[in-house]
Parts: sequence; structure tokens; C-alpha cells
Amino acid sequence: MNDLSSIALLVTYQCNIECKHCGLSCSPREKEWMTMDEMKDIAVQASDLGVISIVLTGGEPTLIKHEELCNYFRFIKDKTSISNIRIVTNGHWAKSYEKAYSVLKEWKDAGLDELNVSCGEFHQEFVPIENIGHAYKAGCDLGFITVLLAGEFTKSKRENKLTPYDFEKILGCRIMQHHEVSPFITKKYAMTCNNAVSYGRGYKYIKLEDIPLTKYDNLPNTCKDTISTLSLHPDGNATICCGVGARDVPFLSIGNWREEKLQKISVRANDDLFANLIKFYGLRALKEKLMKTHPEFGLTHKLNYTGLCELCFEIFSNEKALNYLNTSGLELEEELISQKIMYLSTIYSSKYVYQ
Repeated sequence: MNDLSSIALLVTYQCNIECKHCGLSCSPREKEWMTMDEMKDIAVQASDLGVISIVLTGGEPTLIKHEELCNYFRFIKDKTSISNIRIVTNGHWAKSYEKAYSVLKEWKDAGLDELNVSCGEFHQEFVPIENIGHAYKAGCDLGFITVLLAGEFTKSKRENKLTPYDFEKILGCRIMQHHEVSPFITKKYAMTCNNAVSYGRGYKYIKLEDIPLTKYDNLPNTCKDTISTLSLHPDGNATICCGVGARDVPFLSIGNWREEKLQKISVRANDDLFANLIKFYGLRALKEKLMKTHPEFGLTHKLNYTGLCELCFEIFSNEKALNYLNTSGLELEEELISQKIMYLSTIYSSKYVYQ
């Protein structure tokens, strides 16, 4: 069974801004891009694999010329079976409500379904907070399936730091948090308040004491995006996770989309031991197993984490653990298969959806 449902196109590492927390270290100086022909070919291949969603991200995907972007949305809707297109943008183009409405209407008419606007205390050093409000209001008024403000924050008390409340003030209303939204509605307008973390460029600029921590016991065990999402990078790299922080993490790489077809990469991802351990066995379960059976690996119990990604990196960057999993990881195969069967047999899709 192929679990692939979404392709994330990191069309470029180039960005018009240079946020201090950027996990992919994007900047105006980056030069690597996917070509439009490559993007179209990827969409066709993804459609043939039954993928239902394409996400355009980066970098800043709206650096693509406006008409070319609209033509790409139309191509996906007209030439493939992909039913959902999402874009992740920093909102630099939303300089007024009227401008935001005009841009978004053309995107929506061309086929765009979902709008994600990255924001937070670091983005708004470069993009006026008012832009975020313009994009959010216009997106909601145009009836996009999803309009999501994706905010990243620290607990720093520095002067003039933006908080989630500042975004609510510019809109004049409370923004529903992502976790509050029912999964059984067809439109989702909300905000996520994620923790900025110390990887990528953030490793240099963000102090660990400023990162809100999550108790180990409150971390999810598995990562739902692994295998289900393939992230394709502008340098040709394909990774088994959502892409943030994956630019320089070798164990997340699963192939090169410029050298192989997506079908081959997808099959490899579906069968990859590390990917299956992350998605079905679980990172907490894996760490506890390794600590119990192989204390010589040096993995120790930690009370708090910046998030699940930190736990993932802790395990798979441990050289002794990595060597063991590469050579003897199939010793976990029986438990892994049991967990995978249980997961796949309990996927629930409600036929009752409310507006």
C-alpha cells in the first residue's frame, strides 16, 4: 500500500526576506529554483500516483511571476486529478486589502484552494504586520477552503516583540487556534502558534532558553506527515518529511527527483525502515526501546523538548543508534508490522461533514 497523499514543492530556497529563525536558511542570495516544466512534470507524476494535494512553498513561491503562477494552478486543475492546491507565503504582496483581494481572487479563480501565510515575531521584522491582516481578511472573504496564519514565536521578553495577540488586534477579532477547529467542517480559518526552534539559521540566533518546551510525555509518538508527504527541494533532494529543517539532515533524504521518477522514490519511502519507524513504530517508543536494550548508545531521558523534530534528530543523529538501526533494525520488524497494520486498519474518514 502506498501512503503518499501530498507533495510539497519547495520551488526555491530564495526568499525576499531573511528571517532569523528560518530552518531552511532561505535568503535573497539563494539561486536554486525548480523550472516551470519540472513543476508541471512533478504534478503529472504525482497525479498518476494518486496524490491529492500539492503544496507550493520555499523559500517564497510568490517570487514566481504572477501570471506563471496562475497558469500553473490552471495546469494542475485542467491536466491532473490533483484536487487540492495550497500555497505557503510570507504575505509580502498584500500591501493593502484591495491588493490582497485582487491577487487572491486571481489565484482562486485559477484553482488555488488553500492559503497559508507565515507570520510571527521574525517574519514581521521584514513584512509589515498589516500585510498579514490584509491577506487573512481577503482570503476569508473569498471563501478559500483554508486560510491559516502560521505563526512562530519564542518566549523572549525583548522589546517590541510581536505576540499572537498583536495579530488579533490588527484583525479586530479573536483568531481561532488550529487545534480548536473541528475536523468535520469544510472551511478552516485559524492560526497556529508554533514554537520557533533552534535549527537552520535559528541555531545561531535563537537562544534555547527562549524556546517554549513541551514535556516529553506530551509529545506525540509518531509523525503523521512522514511517508504521506514527500518534500521535493530545488537542489533535487527528496525528503520523507515536511521539509522544514530537512535541507541538511541526511537521514531524511530518500532520493533525487531529478534523477528518478516519483514512483520509484515513493516506493522506496514506503519501504524505508527509518520512515516506517518514525510513522508507525513511533519516536518515543523507539527511543525507550533503544535506551532499554542498548544503554551503551548514550541516549538519556530528557524531560522537555522543543518538539517532535528534536526527538527525531536526537535518535537518528546518534551514530551508535544509527549504525545499529542500519545493520540490525529489522529486529524490530515484527513490532513494526503490528503497529503499521493497526494504524492502517483504524484510519477513520467521516462521511458527515459540516459547513
